[in-house]
Amino acid sequence: MSPISEPTSRPSVGSQAGKSTTPSPPPLDGCSSVSQRAAATAITTPAPAMTVRPPWYSRGRLGFSCGSPPLESGDSTESVVSSVSFMAFGSALVVNPLSTWRQPMTAQSIPADQLLAAIRGAGVQDVVLVPDTHQRTVLDLLMDDEVIRTIHCSTEDEAVAVSAGLIIGGRRPMMQIQHAGLYASVNNLRGVALDGHFPIVLLIGLLGRDPELEPEQDGSSMVRLCRPLLETLDIPSHLLDGPEDLHHVSEAFDEAAERNGPVALLVGTTTS
Repeated sequence: MSPISEPTSRPSVGSQAGKSTTPSPPPLDGCSSVSQRAAATAITTPAPAMTVRPPWYSRGRLGFSCGSPPLESGDSTESVVSSVSFMAFGSALVVNPLSTWRQPMTAQSIPADQLLAAIRGAGVQDVVLVPDTHQRTVLDLLMDDEVIRTIHCSTEDEAVAVSAGLIIGGRRPMMQIQHAGLYASVNNLRGVALDGHFPIVLLIGLLGRDPELEPEQDGSSMVRLCRPLLETLDIPSHLLDGPEDLHHVSEAFDEAAERNGPVALLVGTTTS
């Protein structure tokens, strides 16, 4: 007996009594009929709304991408991902993971008085800054501080030059900016701080960072590319993700003096 083959044509759905009159989805070139039906079902099935965002989910301007959920030894897939749906972007099917698992907060807010105490403990005499709302509570305390002098600059380029001048004059400055200012001052950091071998310590606020994600996993390019940019410039960086990381402040000054060049401290989330 010859094998039964898939019929090349189907009778009109509407001509069968008691059957749905909704036409079948059109076949997809190069796929078997089983694959066609699976794909058509996925496309026509509405995706549920995402209510929980896993830490390995990254959203950008043009869509989203998914990595692999972090699994510990002994974990099952079911304990991490509760369901999987499909979303159609044009003709492409994109897996949309919906998770009931949440990672603990990665970054904790640092109280302003503790950060200021760490700055004082490092022997800082001047804070050269372009105002950063991410560190506003620290700036408020600095403005009233009788020991540390604050010097406001209009641009980050200016702040680099002022910091270098203070070092030449025997002072111990710290440069306080936002991540956007890092991008804006790349050429001056290269030409003055790096080529001039000035041990400038930068305190950089990661404004808008998702505190549940590592900076490199963040959907914002401002946050995501900050450490890679510093690495490209050969500027060491240390993340201040909570009060327990404040020891990096004094260590950064020692490191900057030892390497005779800049070192960056990244404030992980808004100070309190």
